[in-house]
Amino acid sequence: MMVGPSMAERFGREPGDQVAIINERIARADGNEAWSFRIAGVFEGATEQIDTSPRPTSSTS
Repeated sequence: MMVGPSMAERFGREPGDQVAIINERIARADGNEAWSFRIAGVFEGATEQIDTSPRPTSSTS
């Protein structure tokens, strides 16, 4: 997976780090909702208009 520089800085991540993403809608074949990914690199947007910041997550209460 690729991440933007602001996300990498915010979460203290760098290429080679492993991260888990929880998806309550799509479970893995074993039923686990956590998907594991390795950060392959940090990308810079070609222009300032390309947003590389993390998106806020919606929470259900």
